[in-house]
Amino acid sequence: MLGYLRYVYAKRGQIAVAISYYLFLVTFLSAYIHPSQSVTVTIDAYNEAEVELAMILLSLPAAARYLLKGLRKKPCEEPRKTQVQVTRERKDHVELRTEP
Repeated sequence: MLGYLRYVYAKRGQIAVAISYYLFLVTFLSAYIHPSQSVTVTIDAYNEAEVELAMILLSLPAAARYLLKGLRKKPCEEPRKTQVQVTRERKDHVELRTEP
């Protein structure tokens, strides 16, 4: 159980972004499919608005960090192969060579 909580904590930004996108998608598709092309979004029908506001505000920093971190990443290059050679004269000497 603790491993699961650590995983959720580590992935909280991705989870927040995925849930937000899912809710946006469901709302949009509901409006698009409905004959009137509209959807009524009821706020605080079950007295949950304060909890939702807290969840949104708490997830914003993690979501922003995740998005900005993803934008800053450079495209991945193929890693260079490294060869390790141990010389016979000195066993404590190791040479590292990278292929171009």
